[in-house]
Amino acid sequence: MIKRYKSWWLLALFFAASVIMTYPAFSGHFMKLTMDGGIHLSRMESIFEMIKMGKLPPLVNFIGLGNHGNAFNGMYPWVSMAIFFVLPRFFLTSPMHALFASYVLINIATLLNAYLLTRELSKDTRIRLFATLFYGFNAYHLTLLFSRNAVGEALAYTFAPLVLLGCFQIWRGRTKGILHIALGMGMIANSHVISLFLMVLFLVVLEFSRLILKKITWQEIINFVIAGGLAVLIGFYSITNIIKISGLNHLYMPEKKLEPIIVSEMVTSVLNNTIQDKSGEFNIGLIGLGILLFLVVQLFRSQKMQRWSIWSLVTVFLFVLTTTWIPLQKPWIVNSIFGNI
Repeated sequence: MIKRYKSWWLLALFFAASVIMTYPAFSGHFMKLTMDGGIHLSRMESIFEMIKMGKLPPLVNFIGLGNHGNAFNGMYPWVSMAIFFVLPRFFLTSPMHALFASYVLINIATLLNAYLLTRELSKDTRIRLFATLFYGFNAYHLTLLFSRNAVGEALAYTFAPLVLLGCFQIWRGRTKGILHIALGMGMIANSHVISLFLMVLFLVVLEFSRLILKKITWQEIINFVIAGGLAVLIGFYSITNIIKISGLNHLYMPEKKLEPIIVSEMVTSVLNNTIQDKSGEFNIGLIGLGILLFLVVQLFRSQKMQRWSIWSLVTVFLFVLTTTWIPLQKPWIVNSIFGNI
């Protein structure tokens, strides 16, 4: 019976988990908003009103930042937002109830995509469920959703597992990985530009590493090119808007910064179980920190380098790179594209 109805049990579990991670943010009958959150709520309502009238939302909005006309919908893709945040408004009259439903939908989609990835990596159901729930409940995800109201990044986080799933499938000679990468990258393009840039950079580094290790094949390259082409088609509307606006206008961009994590403050936030909209106190979560420390210990206990060792080393290296331990706040780095991220 469990095997026969496994999909329904998983869906019920993910729905319950999504409600559990969403409800605390609305339990006081209000939701904490940042400046970004207020702008996103205004965008959601404007997109809803325009679609209800059978029109595409305007690419320039006169909301937030002094009401001077900002290319929010043009440079900040709205397609994914419409699917998750606007669609519930057609069924729920209360914007607050619709917002709650939207967050639940995002969390369900995040867990489902994460589960698809873990199913590719492990046959142990316990490992699959632990990794999936950790991906949904980890502090970074909750910070995006409820502390920073970073809607675009949260949506990109939802589709990121599909990209990595497609990579593993292509590396293992399965062509269906093309569709997973295309859907994942296409929807990220429809969600958040900076996340798209980071994911492209991530894929380039991965494939360049495989080239150095002499693991790459011509068929693999062809599959990635096809996946990239399909991803462009999926995100075509958002990408063309960005190119058009950037080419015809002189845009005033947000201030460039590069703020590292202060490890002592991060540990305090971890122990106090707090998620705040402060970069220096960024909290990766007690379980996340525990896993990171566990990986470090395993690296010293292992007698020889294995595949998991490489992933662990990269994980630890990237974490250290974000802290004050590595002084990266140089003017030439801050003023580069990394300052925008």
